[in-house]
Amino acid sequence: MIWKAGLDRLWPDYLKRYEQVSDASFSYAQKEDGQYGVKLYRANFLPRLLRPNRRKVQCPVQVIIPKQDAYLKPQLNENLVRWTGKLTLQTLDSPHWAPLTEPEAVSRAVRDFVAAHP
Repeated sequence: MIWKAGLDRLWPDYLKRYEQVSDASFSYAQKEDGQYGVKLYRANFLPRLLRPNRRKVQCPVQVIIPKQDAYLKPQLNENLVRWTGKLTLQTLDSPHWAPLTEPEAVSRAVRDFVAAHP
């Protein structure tokens, strides 16, 4: 409801003030994107947290962990290895929106991981 009420207009200022995203700007797609993002969380986060599917991946997995993330705490990653064959945890000194604030560091982490797992 808050996305429909105008959060899309306030979102760039929020990102600049609280999330260190210096070049955040308004997009006409933001309202719809925000609404879809909320739907993804509703559909996946709480139901999977309460009743996780017992599936294990067999390929190498990397999780990039922004150390300054105000929303996702490192404890969420503590037991991920039980779901993977091989798990790499890569920390970055960045906030939640690391792809926007530290794109080079995120790209480097992905590139190095892919190169190590041909």
